Amino acid sequence: TPIYHKGSLLYLLSEARGEIRKKDFAIVVEGYMDAIACHEAGYKNTVASSGTALTQEHLALLKRFTKNIVFAFDHDTAGRTATERSIEMGFSDEFSLKVVEGNGDAKDPDECIKSSPDSFERAINEAVPATDYLLSYYSQINNVDDITGKKNIISALIPFWTKIASSVELDEWLKKTGTKLNL
Repeated sequence: TPIYHKGSLLYLLSEARGEIRKKDFAIVVEGYMDAIACHEAGYKNTVASSGTALTQEHLALLKRFTKNIVFAFDHDTAGRTATERSIEMGFSDEFSLKVVEGNGDAKDPDECIKSSPDSFERAINEAVPATDYLLSYYSQINNVDDITGKKNIISALIPFWTKIASSVELDEWLKKTGTKLNL
C-alpha cells in the first residue's frame, strides 16, 4: 500500500540497529518468526526482509549501520535462491557477506534455535564468506573433474563476478576458483 511497502522496511530494524552497530554485523533472515526467535535467543542484531526478497532499499538501510551481513535464510530451494539474489545485490553495494551453510537438520533459524540453540550459535560463528558458499554449492552440483562441470560452474559464477566492485576481492575469488577447478 502507499503507507506500508515491504520492500523498503526491515522487520525489527528499530530494535536491532544498536546491536548491529555494536557488533558491526547484521544477521538477515527470511521471516518474521525467524527474526523473533533470534531476538529471543539473544541475537538482537537480526532483521527480517518482511516476508519478501531482500531489496536494494533494504541494503541501503543496513548500510547506515554496518557493511557486514550474515545471511541465514531457510535451507530450501527458495532460501537458496534468495541467498544468491541477496549476494549479488550485496556485492554491488560492496558489503562483506557471509552465509550460514547449515542449521543441523533444521529448515530455518526459528526451528534451529528451538531444537538446539548451540547449533545456531555455531552456525552463525562458522558462517562462510559468500564467495566460498557459492563456489562450494556449484562444485557440489557439478563435477569439478569434468570439463562440462567446470564450464557449468564458471557460467554460474560469472554473474556474481561481474558484481564485485573490489578488484582485490575478485582476484582472490578467481584464484580460489582456479585452484578448486584445477585451472
